[in-house]
Amino acid sequence: MRKLFARLWNDQDGILYAEYLILATILVLGVIVGVSAVTAALNAEFTELADAYLNLNASFSTSSFSNCVASHGGSNVTIAPPVTIPLHGVIPPAVSISQTPCVTP
Repeated sequence: MRKLFARLWNDQDGILYAEYLILATILVLGVIVGVSAVTAALNAEFTELADAYLNLNASFSTSSFSNCVASHGGSNVTIAPPVTIPLHGVIPPAVSISQTPCVTP
């Protein structure tokens, strides 16, 4: 029995395969951890994208106007539930439209 253990202890033929096995095990564990991290990141990104789509507001309204040639009664569409989209402090500039009275010849 002592000779068997001494012979196995001094045997160097399979050591290269054992090193390959350890290296492959470390690589597979690294790949598993990496895929898990990528999965979590993609899940977070798709969740943010879905929330952004849900917060889109397609409501609109136009005011009525009239002049000598045509008139428009205005229209609006409100999609329920109304959702406000933060503009991060951006306020569109005010536009003033000068309407002169109709001049008939």
